[in-house]
Amino acid sequence: MNKAKTSEALNESQFYMWRTLFALVHADHVVTREEQAFMESALDQLTLTEYQRSILVSDTMETADVGEMFKRVTDQNDRVEFFRHARILVWCDGDFDQQEQEILAQLKRTHASDIDFDKLVSEVSLSFDEGEKGLVVEARKEIELELDSGESGNLLSALKKIFRPY
Repeated sequence: MNKAKTSEALNESQFYMWRTLFALVHADHVVTREEQAFMESALDQLTLTEYQRSILVSDTMETADVGEMFKRVTDQNDRVEFFRHARILVWCDGDFDQQEQEILAQLKRTHASDIDFDKLVSEVSLSFDEGEKGLVVEARKEIELELDSGESGNLLSALKKIFRPY
């Protein structure tokens, strides 16, 4: 786990990241020893309030709606961390089944559609001159159209389009 024990409990976005991961374990309706070990390790290593711990313990036994849990992961860094863990998690049993693939693809589309491109551009705007900023804004519009059309569910390819050399 990337989260070492600290004195501070998880914030809401982090908590729902873990709830989403636990829900993903149940996606194929089979909880393997490896997946159970993943959840137990998280419970041992994370600093949780009693309420958070009780919910996550419940989530180890009962399925929850992955999409609904993911919507509550509001911090982009937590979403990136989710996908890092999810990739490991879905392969830990050696079987990345169709249902898990579909769920992750849908979550990636949700993640891509929730990106605040204005904020992203403003955070890097100091690196661009005025001409480059205009190109980035145009690329953003292209990506939004592409994501809206459903042609691209791949966040990485969308971001590469924004930051390709001009």
